[in-house]
Amino acid sequence: AQTLDLLLTIFPFEKKSFAKTRLPVKYVGNPLIATIREYAYWQQKAKPANLIGLFPGSREKEIRRNLPLQLQVAKKLCAEQPHLQIALSIAHERFRPLIKKITAGQPLLFFTSLKHFSLSSSLRLALATSGTVTLELALLQVPTLVTYAVKPLDLFIIQKILKINLPHYSLANIILNQPLFLEFFGPNFTFAKLYAAAK
Repeated sequence: AQTLDLLLTIFPFEKKSFAKTRLPVKYVGNPLIATIREYAYWQQKAKPANLIGLFPGSREKEIRRNLPLQLQVAKKLCAEQPHLQIALSIAHERFRPLIKKITAGQPLLFFTSLKHFSLSSSLRLALATSGTVTLELALLQVPTLVTYAVKPLDLFIIQKILKINLPHYSLANIILNQPLFLEFFGPNFTFAKLYAAAK
């Protein structure tokens, strides 16, 4: 606020964060909206009902913590309903070896989410680590369960020391200020809870 003349934000809730400063703030919209509109043809296509999308995150730690449980739930759903298939998003090519190691040769459809909106929009369900991708999935109208694995010590620091206790953590829920997507964070991110919701 002391160094800027104007701040342009891409989320409507950001303006309020600067309300007690003199900094002029203008919400200009999110570039994801325009990008996804370029793929508007998906609205005219029938959505296949056999794809479960996994979005384990865009950082190594996120992938290690979230993918194993996401995959376990998706595999159980596929075992119960053999017509289902798992589509797994790779945020960056450098993560492909790690993801292949975690998935241990499972027959999966791999894709890069940011370049394949048409495939993302065809998902029957998505299990997504909290991040920008959850907003992307909301704009594509994909039913999504949001996950974020947090270690007990990290959760203690976040809630007790940093005093961060938000009603919602995923972008779509924050923007709407209501639970569009169910969230599974920290101790709530268990196989039983995620599987029950996914089922």
